[in-house]
Amino acid sequence: MRVVYLKGLSTNEEEIDFIKKNFESEGIYFTNLVEDYSEFFGKSKEEICKIIEQRIFNLTWLSDPVTLVCHSMGCNYGLLLLDPSLQISNTVFISPEFKKITKEERDQIVESSNAITKEPSQMKFGVNKLMNIYAFIQSSKWVDKALANYLNSNKINPTTILYSKGDKYVSREVINMMSVYDNVKTYEIDTNNHNPLLEDTSCIDIIKQETEKVDHKLHSL
Repeated sequence: MRVVYLKGLSTNEEEIDFIKKNFESEGIYFTNLVEDYSEFFGKSKEEICKIIEQRIFNLTWLSDPVTLVCHSMGCNYGLLLLDPSLQISNTVFISPEFKKITKEERDQIVESSNAITKEPSQMKFGVNKLMNIYAFIQSSKWVDKALANYLNSNKINPTTILYSKGDKYVSREVINMMSVYDNVKTYEIDTNNHNPLLEDTSCIDIIKQETEKVDHKLHSL
């Protein structure tokens, strides 16, 4: 089994390493697809999808289908990747927001911008941070249409959704809309962490279990 991962906006290298080790301890190959979302600055939706698709293809063209695991902002991009040629057997959305930016998030963006302006010595770091934030805002604008296409499609791809019980950023409304489909399985994890993968190792068991169910169905056809 292979997992390809689209991280959240603020997920750092140490957290990625922690998640990777937990997957690999279960014998699951793990690859993080995007190190820094600033690389998407100024690119169109089509260009970004092509970049991600090529990275998945480079990993899987001689392998079995993979599981695409997306977290938070990464879910926005994962929602766009519905091409069956990618051989994605199961898409996992972890803590999907799938909603417009909240006032709290907007205030954080303004605060970050002001801090960069006041501290020229931090300009290099600050510009990178702003480019990441821009990518987040841009991806959020694509969500409504992508979600509508997803929900109105004739066939919903196998999907697993995990979210923390105490996560205020997750859109329960959207999760409820998606959960009515037979191919969508949802799990509420008893944590407050925006990324339950960092706190509850049972998440990996769920992902593995649901992917194996999908693969079994595919092989029995």
